[in-house]
Amino acid sequence: WNRRGSAFAWGHGGAGRLGLGSTEHRHLPVQVEALSDVTVTLVRCGANFTVFVSSARLERPTPSGCDVTVWACGGNQYGQLGLGEMKGHSSQIYLPMAVNFPLADDRGNRYKGTHGVAAVEGLECGANHVLCLTRVPGQDRKVVWAWGSSAFGQCGRSVGEVVGQALPQRRWSPAPLADFMTPSLYWPVAVAAGRAHSALLARCLGSATSQQPATSRAAADRWQAPEDRDMVEFGARDE
Repeated sequence: WNRRGSAFAWGHGGAGRLGLGSTEHRHLPVQVEALSDVTVTLVRCGANFTVFVSSARLERPTPSGCDVTVWACGGNQYGQLGLGEMKGHSSQIYLPMAVNFPLADDRGNRYKGTHGVAAVEGLECGANHVLCLTRVPGQDRKVVWAWGSSAFGQCGRSVGEVVGQALPQRRWSPAPLADFMTPSLYWPVAVAAGRAHSALLARCLGSATSQQPATSRAAADRWQAPEDRDMVEFGARDE
């Protein structure tokens, strides 16, 4: 990055992972001109793709209509860009494209803009999957999203999926992890990704041994953001 929050990329250009509009390899840093109208605040790289996070500059609104936008470019054969399944289109994206986060609230209303994201507080890439920790407008509890390859379960269980049910091998778009949403006791605070596994740090809303989960979203919403308590780490990896 430079002082204005501009992004630079170099190295292997295969699949368009550098976001420079081609598959050309670059031996020196080159500015990602496609993101020159926004302030890039965070970037992470996977095996053949790159994910950026940006905020708007005052003179130019973001394409999402929100202050924060997540962008992705490169290979998408496993859904690692989070752009949806591109049937009939190339699985290689040479310029960064905005990622949609289709979060719905209890009333079925979908947030617009960067689609349920008020802030990105954590972003990690595995070889072919992504974990993204976001703050949702009007809520204290953060939301963990996962997308990309889930051949070993590294993208976890999404909302609507039942424990014991076979999970999809790929997630083409961001999906919130059900195990860390209301009424779960565990409030996520940080994420990490390995080649084909994931981990998360959470603060416990109650006792870590309690058998009584939060009973309603209203109760959780009234509860204040947790103070420092025991940290609980969750992870699943391939052997």
